Amino acid sequence: MMGLLGYLFFCFVGGDDEEDDEEDNKEEKELELARVRYQGALDKLAEENSSDNKIKALELGRHYASLSRKVHQGDKSVTLFDEVALTDDINARLNS
Repeated sequence: MMGLLGYLFFCFVGGDDEEDDEEDNKEEKELELARVRYQGALDKLAEENSSDNKIKALELGRHYASLSRKVHQGDKSVTLFDEVALTDDINARLNS
């Protein structure tokens, strides 16, 4: 009887693991897409230094930072550290 209870408990609790894995996979794909878009915006900024390109790079960078925090730490906020990192990315592209 204990084996049946254990099996039922495993099915009830373990069933969420597959859904959690699918959600994690979806979030990782979304994060990778945000990273690629951000890198693309930085590349475009390096080609043409304009305020529009800089704003786009900042927006996409903030979105990427927010998603990264959400996926890895469960927190969607963008910190001062993120802002400094974004500025460093932009300055590196503009000064290269």
